[in-house]
Amino acid sequence: MILEALRDLALREGLVDDPAFESKPVRWVIELYPDGRFLQLFDTSTPEHLPQGSKKKPRMEAKLMVIPRRQGRSSGIKADFLVDNAKYVLGLDVDPADNDPKTAERHAAYVSLLKAAPQTSPELLAVIAFLSNEAQRAACAADLARKSGFASNDLFTFEIEGVFLNDVDDLRAHWIASQQEPADGGTRSQCLVCGEERIPARLHNTIQIRGASTSGVPLVSFNTNAFEKYGWPGNANAPICTACMTAYVEALRRLTRARYEKPGGDAKVSSQSAVLNNDTTAIYWSDNDDPLALGLKICVMIQKA
Repeated sequence: MILEALRDLALREGLVDDPAFESKPVRWVIELYPDGRFLQLFDTSTPEHLPQGSKKKPRMEAKLMVIPRRQGRSSGIKADFLVDNAKYVLGLDVDPADNDPKTAERHAAYVSLLKAAPQTSPELLAVIAFLSNEAQRAACAADLARKSGFASNDLFTFEIEGVFLNDVDDLRAHWIASQQEPADGGTRSQCLVCGEERIPARLHNTIQIRGASTSGVPLVSFNTNAFEKYGWPGNANAPICTACMTAYVEALRRLTRARYEKPGGDAKVSSQSAVLNNDTTAIYWSDNDDPLALGLKICVMIQKA
């Protein structure tokens, strides 16, 4: 089974040793004084590294950071913890003329998550003070506008006296504990991947893949009534526990991303995939030093050069 093989890859390479976190490119860092006043905003993007002699124009790439695992949202309002986009973190739309009434609700959801965390770290208190001060937020927004604006999927974090908000131990511990709480109202069933009786994931995390939505798509999804003729709603048609879902998705991300940093933050690995056309990507991996997998890797390296 393909999902089981992907899950095994994630376990073998330690991609989900810390399943509450993931590596993501975070473009913007909002630096604050300890009392919450705005200090500066900086863009972490740098030109991508290209092979010597390459004629490609290097793309700008944001800094990879280990952040609380994003929960995914296809619709509705659902803030991510600590690190999110401008609508949630600052209450800003990419185009001010949009005047989206839900932006204020998104920002309130983000602030609510921060206030629900233990108020024990000075970094968190500084961020909450900043978010509560409209003048300081406006100063940050003005600085962002001077820097040629931002994209809707750009991620933002905070830094206070050299400490990133997503690296604060108390907040990381709070996030881990919140992810270990049992799901409410779930019914146990046999996971199709591990075979254990567990509560299946209601929604599967998304992956970004060429030819699909830029916001990402789930590999497993049942989104119309036609899939429910046997009486199973949504993803209950293919019950997969959260642990296995997280593992197979992380394996797919590791295989397809040009840059991938393991959640421990101590090892970067290259992709094991090849784009065949506008909507087809081939991925490959092996559980040993299989010569076929090595040959594919060499072919892809030659193609990319």
